[in-house]
Amino acid sequence: MASSEPQSPLPSYKFPAGFRFRPTGIEILKYYLLNKVSGQALPYDGGFEEMDIYRHDPDQLPVDISDGHSRWAYFFVSTATPDEDGYDNVRSTPHGLWKLQRPDRPVQDDDDDDDRVIGYKRSFVFYSTKAHCRSARTGWRMNEYRLSRKFDRSKDDSQISACEIYILMEDRASNHDYKACSDRSKSQVERRMLLPVDSAQA
Repeated sequence: MASSEPQSPLPSYKFPAGFRFRPTGIEILKYYLLNKVSGQALPYDGGFEEMDIYRHDPDQLPVDISDGHSRWAYFFVSTATPDEDGYDNVRSTPHGLWKLQRPDRPVQDDDDDDDRVIGYKRSFVFYSTKAHCRSARTGWRMNEYRLSRKFDRSKDDSQISACEIYILMEDRASNHDYKACSDRSKSQVERRMLLPVDSAQA
């Protein structure tokens, strides 16, 4: 008797030990983002999550760094359609900012005889404002990919971009200890309260 359950149009992939989902920029644009905006099936269903990443700080996103090694997480994000000449240079989160590090770089389709620009890549660094600290640069990084106007087939006023988020593990210890940052801020205030007035104003 045939099963009545719907069959997935794509096979279920299980990566061998040591393999990771890590597409290149052109692969993200050509096979994932372009398929997404065109309503086509993705080559691999488990690679991208669709969510508003800017409602969360990066340490709240599903990026597994529990074993102390860098991991990359991929998201489809709906944003307002940018002007042709620019795009927002800052992305705000509840306790920080993604600030532009490197502006748009064109990504060309090498399989195209005309080397057409299929999209653009820009890079951000996350600055934390948690625990009353000054804006502190962290090890979190993000590459944002968007299709060029010629390839973007969005039907409304929003644009879907693909975001690749990861952390530089060597920076993690020095700039991700938010509790220590809070403790330092508190102790500095307490010390100033105990100083004589003339010393406190120095």
